Amino acid sequence: MTRAKLSRIAGISAALALATLGTACASKTEGSPSFAGAAQTKPTSDHSSRPSDLPSGSSSGLPSGLPSGLPSGLPSGLPSGLPSSLPSGLPSSLPSGSPSGSDSGSGATSGMCAAISSAQLNQIFGGPAKTDGSGATDCTFEAVSGEPSIMVAEFGTEGFSVNAQKASEHGGTDLTIAGHPAVVTKEDDVVVSTSNSADTPGILKAYTIGGEEEQIAEKLLAALVPKFAH
Repeated sequence: MTRAKLSRIAGISAALALATLGTACASKTEGSPSFAGAAQTKPTSDHSSRPSDLPSGSSSGLPSGLPSGLPSGLPSGLPSGLPSSLPSGLPSSLPSGSPSGSDSGSGATSGMCAAISSAQLNQIFGGPAKTDGSGATDCTFEAVSGEPSIMVAEFGTEGFSVNAQKASEHGGTDLTIAGHPAVVTKEDDVVVSTSNSADTPGILKAYTIGGEEEQIAEKLLAALVPKFAH
């Protein structure tokens, strides 16, 4: 990733924070209930002292009435040998594997990253691709090699409309993506409205360096915007 691209994307986190702050007053989330279970403690045995009612002449820890010929420390009623294998009713082995979060082993995706299937993402990139992130409003889509790499973020506050982004990035070329007004700005970012108006706040914005990334970004947004439209 080029230094210019890193420098431009460095401000995305701050923009997302501002967008979140702007919508926090207008929304309320319900917290997940938590269950505080009573702590359970395992009883312990105190072997440091003998019961007070043992006969005074008994050996340490054992009643005096036991036969003298017993094996050391074992009552006579126990079998002479322990079984060499598990009882026949138990399974002979534990399952060889455990469920994984995803087919790739990289963990289950969520939020925006989960909005596009692996098969669809590979088709968009023209080869093996992956996602990075678990936020509800942003995700990085990239080839498995690391390039091309495109970050997409959702914004819904004032100042984040298609036309506002076009003005702030020195103009651009208007187009339509999945039936929604969009623009490719002079800074090579691709912005699409989540509504049917270029002036209404609510956009998906893909950060690119132009060229191949710009073309992939348009395909990504075409797949994403129907799922974020309002």
